[in-house]
Amino acid sequence: MGVDAINAQLFTMDIESLAEQFKGQITIWGEIDRQHLLPFGRPQDVVQAVRRVHAAFDGDGGVIAQCEWGINNPPENIAAVFETWLTS
Repeated sequence: MGVDAINAQLFTMDIESLAEQFKGQITIWGEIDRQHLLPFGRPQDVVQAVRRVHAAFDGDGGVIAQCEWGINNPPENIAAVFETWLTS
């Protein structure tokens, strides 16, 4: 495809600052926090996290959003990721 991307753990970074500095210049390949948020968060926490990523990188692009989950993650959290991204 000709896309260069940096694989980043978004939720260990200042997402807004990252987007402010690099949105439209480089592509960030990141995911919703699969170590803490997806397995232990509430669906409303997941919704907030997805909206945060979407808002930071909306417009000029710059994000390849990914959702990777484990077998024990609550299904409602996974559904919240996809529903929120599609409606944001």
